Amino acid sequence: MQRFTIAMAALAIMARATAACAGNTAEQTIRFVVRGVSQISVSGSPAPMILETPASGSGIRWVSDSSTRHAVTTNESVKITGRLDGEMPEGVQLSVTLGAPSGAQARTDVPLTSGDRELITGIFKQCVAGQSITYRLSAKPVGPRVISGVKTVIFTVSE
Repeated sequence: MQRFTIAMAALAIMARATAACAGNTAEQTIRFVVRGVSQISVSGSPAPMILETPASGSGIRWVSDSSTRHAVTTNESVKITGRLDGEMPEGVQLSVTLGAPSGAQARTDVPLTSGDRELITGIFKQCVAGQSITYRLSAKPVGPRVISGVKTVIFTVSE
């Protein structure tokens, strides 16, 4: 009886080993997810933009800065919007133009406010760096007073 039990155990082990080695192909099912990636970054900060107040009656004056760059990476179809962290003082306007990646459409000299403004549309599956950012500060004549401030420009990549 003991021999019979040992023989049955040996057969069971061999059957499992044979099943594990059976066939010349094997298959597995792999599940995966590729998440959307949309990122923007900027390099540095522009130097202070100093605008001499225009003389009364001489119209609007402006100064620009193109010293910074932006980079965008996406595996989707996206746009870039821009806004300020608060409104500019009365009579003063800050505008921006972003260099557009290949195939995208950029709007030029877009006045920034505290609400989102479309700057570039039609960005599709891109990874580009070194794209230009041009700021333009303009002011109407404001008399003898000095206007100064600090604003943060917020760029967003979205669908």
